[in-house]
Amino acid sequence: MARFLAALNGGYSLSADFFMSSDPITLSADTPVSEALRLMCNHRIHNIPIMDGDGHFIGLFGLRNLLQALLPKAATLSPSLANLDFLADNLQEVVQCLEHVIDQPVRDYVEKENVTVCRSNAPIMEVIRELYEAPSSLPVVLVEGDDMKLVGMISNWDILSKLATDLFKDDGRFEEGCVFRREDIKE
Repeated sequence: MARFLAALNGGYSLSADFFMSSDPITLSADTPVSEALRLMCNHRIHNIPIMDGDGHFIGLFGLRNLLQALLPKAATLSPSLANLDFLADNLQEVVQCLEHVIDQPVRDYVEKENVTVCRSNAPIMEVIRELYEAPSSLPVVLVEGDDMKLVGMISNWDILSKLATDLFKDDGRFEEGCVFRREDIKE
């Protein structure tokens, strides 16, 4: 909190390491898609860092990867194919697509190329811009020579919930903070 207040007063620069989740869920490349999906649903996360046998970050497995697996190849090949009315709109077929990939290892769906990462010391405005332009969460890395060590994950939720909780906690709007569980929601 002192770091946040100092930053508000102009005496400190905030970086990704202040906002990130420092103990992210990670998986090995051999993990079945079903386990990744279970963890993503239970923890409400969009991306999971995938690590090799030596503990090195190799890429991200995300909900976007699963959605792509549910689409027919024709729907993903051409951005000019805007109308997909010719495809069957059948839940059973979509479920069958998911059943087809659920037991496969996440390595088959990991994004390795063009994965946006942020340095742990990246200024917060740089991180916010990356999150605005890219996915909903980013791996936070510490660069050591040619190697990148995963030190956390940062999402738009990490930033906004910390800002809202720290900034408004004294006025009663966020007494319990921004973190809630599904069972806390009154319907």
